[in-house]
Amino acid sequence: MNLAGEAVSQITWTGGTIKPGQYQDFQVTVDQLPHDTDQLTFKALQTYSDGKVVRWIDEARQSQPEPDNPAPVLHLTQAVAPPGSAAPGVSAAPKAPAAVSSSDSTARGPGIAGLVVGVLGLAVAAIVLRDRRAARG
Repeated sequence: MNLAGEAVSQITWTGGTIKPGQYQDFQVTVDQLPHDTDQLTFKALQTYSDGKVVRWIDEARQSQPEPDNPAPVLHLTQAVAPPGSAAPGVSAAPKAPAAVSSSDSTARGPGIAGLVVGVLGLAVAAIVLRDRRAARG
């Protein structure tokens, strides 16, 4: 599937089972993250084998208690330059441009989808840990 130039708005995982007390990582790979925000919120619906649906869609608000079903949030930070390289925001000597092929842009859609999958995996892990804590009383 080629999603180049299209925004991914939904990812659905089906057919798998996550047993009580376990979690599953869902990995997502992205090509480019936005530069005009410091966080991304991923609303998620979790459906159990008995048909129960938990909506992890509530956005946290400053100066408010954490919602019962918070949406997963990915906080974005500036990249850190590796040791021995130019400081962030400082250009090194220009490099010759790399050859660009039409396939370079095909990773953008799956890349965004990859990010969403990874964040949702973190959300599932948080949910399982929360359920385990609640079960312990």
